[in-house]
Amino acid sequence: MSLVDEAHHELRLLMKRFLTTHSTPGDRIVLAVSGGADSIAMAAVCSELKDEFALDFYPVTINHQMQDASSVWAEKTVEVCKKLGFENSTSIAVEVDQNSGFGLEASARDARYKALRDFAAKNNVRAIMLAHTMNDQAETVLVRISRGSSTRSLSGMAHVSNDLWRPLLDISRETLHNALASFEIEPISDPQNFDRQFTRVKIRLDVIPALVSALGQNVVAGLARTARMARMDADALEKIAANLYPKLLVENEILIGELVNQPMAIQTRIVHHWLLSRAVPANSLNSDHVFAVCRMAADPQVKGPIKVAGGVEVQKASGRLRI
Repeated sequence: MSLVDEAHHELRLLMKRFLTTHSTPGDRIVLAVSGGADSIAMAAVCSELKDEFALDFYPVTINHQMQDASSVWAEKTVEVCKKLGFENSTSIAVEVDQNSGFGLEASARDARYKALRDFAAKNNVRAIMLAHTMNDQAETVLVRISRGSSTRSLSGMAHVSNDLWRPLLDISRETLHNALASFEIEPISDPQNFDRQFTRVKIRLDVIPALVSALGQNVVAGLARTARMARMDADALEKIAANLYPKLLVENEILIGELVNQPMAIQTRIVHHWLLSRAVPANSLNSDHVFAVCRMAADPQVKGPIKVAGGVEVQKASGRLRI
């Protein structure tokens, strides 16, 4: 069996296992197809399996309108999907807020996901399938390591996260691209994939190759494995914290004595959950707030109150933490 045939077999087997576990005959599923090799390979293997699994796939290409040729690339991608047998393939133009303050990558992602979810809602779609690979997972872990992230954050992207399905997280980009050769389809290259103003592009083109050169070819698989183990640990810790939480809660206040007897990994999860339940805004709450509350609980010298997100203050009173 040739390298191309082996890659095709691996991709097909991976997708069949995923669809067997997660899909039901008759499901409608959006395929997020950018036109690049990863998403085209995903669409190609889905075209092979759609009848076997009795699934309706809807390839959707998002035109971010950020370059002069964006519309041309989007239409070319639609045509490629139609050649694969998806006559319902479509493109959607979005407006990207380039002055959001969150960065161009994040703004484009938000606009893209909103458009995909709006389309899914209108078409009674069960899930949105994304073509993130093992390499994308490794890049995600590196970005989050650089930010000093939690175990949950280091767990990277999940195979299934509510309406988002990522069946390709266990296959390398190289294998996927080899598999694509078996379909005899040319992907559409976006110049932004080589624009080093984007963090992920710098990681893909500069950081990962440097790590491979220094540490060997197993770096990408190792980082993806780290994400998988971090997810298992985070799931276990969150389950323990969730089981303890009701025992520490009295009249919406946390019993300090019971809290500080727990390991810090459990304390922080309990406090984080409690603050969110008390209407502290999630998009403003960070680890510094949570650790400050935990330190106040454990240290008699820290009287408080502690200011957290959204103008909320936490104080100690009668052996409890209260808002």
